[in-house]
Amino acid sequence: MTFVPKGIIPPIITPLTDEGEVNYPVLRQMVNHLIDNGVHGLFPLGTTGEFYAFDDDTYRKILETVVDETAGRVPVYGGASHITTRGVIRLVKICEEVGVDAVSVLTPMFVSQTQDELYNYYKTIAENTTLPIIMYNNKPKTNVTITPATVAKLADIENIVAVKDKCSRVYPSDKRKRFLCTDGKRYFDLRSSLLRSNRSNRILCKCSTENCSGYL
Repeated sequence: MTFVPKGIIPPIITPLTDEGEVNYPVLRQMVNHLIDNGVHGLFPLGTTGEFYAFDDDTYRKILETVVDETAGRVPVYGGASHITTRGVIRLVKICEEVGVDAVSVLTPMFVSQTQDELYNYYKTIAENTTLPIIMYNNKPKTNVTITPATVAKLADIENIVAVKDKCSRVYPSDKRKRFLCTDGKRYFDLRSSLLRSNRSNRILCKCSTENCSGYL
């Protein structure tokens, strides 16, 4: 698979009205604001986008709005996270139908899986889609972690292309030349070339990227 995540990919918030409904016109404004200021991709319905707060119909409409307004200018990375494998696959199928470019899949939340169970979780999801998958390791929020050894095994699966890791670890660099890793601050491919990305500016990225997008 040739898809390579790169650059500034902000997890975008899901704006709501005073009544608690999704504010789709403002969501479209956010898409244009971020693209106009130089982001390299958009990530709706991640943790920042409160994926857990929406039913499937609203989830679909949020993705449709972002994909429509983006209009192919940058890749769209759909958050497809759920506590069950079946739930993730259901969301991934919606992502396929809407036409996102890749999916980000968080580890299951709260339940303490073994590494073999995590391997089978991601393997099963990968077998049920042709979309590129970015694994998302966020132990502080989920109480679950993927070890570097498990990530190295999963890198052999064709459409698992990257891992986002908030645990600040460096992964083995000899498994897959196309595979992309991050320690939470920087992205590496397995040829050891650095794709400069500064996680410390992630809040800035949600508001304006014009001060840092030119460095990538």
